[in-house]
Amino acid sequence: MEHFDIIKELCKAALEVPNDLAFRHVTDLRYALKKSGEEAEALSIELLLNRIPRVAGATTTNFSLSPAFGAKEELTDKNTVPFNTEISVPLAKILFINDLPDEMPLFERDI
Repeated sequence: MEHFDIIKELCKAALEVPNDLAFRHVTDLRYALKKSGEEAEALSIELLLNRIPRVAGATTTNFSLSPAFGAKEELTDKNTVPFNTEISVPLAKILFINDLPDEMPLFERDI
């Protein structure tokens, strides 16, 4: 199959985050490849499907701790928040007392 390496990398990227729809589409791709006689490509996709975690939240990722955790200093708004080094996204949003609203509810309904 032409450009299969690109298709495989797209599948891998889609499956990095637990997503039932992406899993179903990649499974359908595996089935279509097998049906059309492209056994090697179907096996490659099947191995990719077997590697992904089945439980949400069980994905592996690289984490790095903020330097503030080593020093045991008090947490302030000046400290660096721990972040995911793969995609440079903070792992948490820290709310300080001064940042909280006075009225209820403190958080939106979808939290």
